[in-house]
Amino acid sequence: MEIDRAVVVGGGSGFVETTATFTQPAAEYNLSRWSDKVNTRSVAAASVTETGLDLDTLKFSGSGAVAEAYGAAWVAEWNRNVTAEGIGRP
Repeated sequence: MEIDRAVVVGGGSGFVETTATFTQPAAEYNLSRWSDKVNTRSVAAASVTETGLDLDTLKFSGSGAVAEAYGAAWVAEWNRNVTAEGIGRP
């Protein structure tokens, strides 16, 4: 699995380096070591509306910053596989 997309609303770079420590064998890894594509396709937006995301359904529209950056096929795949079912949001 490669994590190469991030959507950031309201500022920031979108990626915070994290480190995982393993014991068998002893090793320390960070995401950027696992993939040089981490955070290479970030979308920065001032608001959720600008991204095209509907917070009630977790679906992206065919317009907006995410659709523009990632394309219709990616948005269709997201919308097909991601639902708000089972997510406990306030």
